[in-house]
Amino acid sequence: MASGLLVGGGDRSDRNGYGRPLVNIEGIKKLAYWTWRRLPVQFELSDITSVAMVGALQAGDGLEKIAAKRAIIDHLRKENQGSRSNGKISLTTLWWNRQEHQSCEPYYISEETRLRLIRAVDTLSTQEMAVINGLFWEEKTSREIARELGKDESRVSQIKHAALAKLRYEMEAA
Repeated sequence: MASGLLVGGGDRSDRNGYGRPLVNIEGIKKLAYWTWRRLPVQFELSDITSVAMVGALQAGDGLEKIAAKRAIIDHLRKENQGSRSNGKISLTTLWWNRQEHQSCEPYYISEETRLRLIRAVDTLSTQEMAVINGLFWEEKTSREIARELGKDESRVSQIKHAALAKLRYEMEAA
């Protein structure tokens, strides 16, 4: 079973006694962990993981990851309600770089920077885009990406570094 532990064991085609699809526990745990890493220190990993699991289990076929993300965001809004007038946390606020932004201030980019970034991404090869997309958007490991591309992990690392160098160059040149 390459895709990780599923509730009840077996593959995605298995169903539990209620006719519901099984949930990829490892995938949901990974999502919870990556979300928790970007949150302020007052949030507990176990709370985020529990909320994500409940959301995934309540989801329809193929919507587990989306439902888990939604459940996490709803939980964070509920927990943070006292500090904001409307109790809503924007998605932009949730995902910041802890090293550069220690405060809870959201990080925004200008329209000009956004357009430069789009143009820079357009210069990436298909392989570079697959690696960047897998690592930073789909939150896959280098091992998972290497398996998908039929490459070694070291080659995926080389592709990642080349792609990031290309993006940096294009952003500075523009």
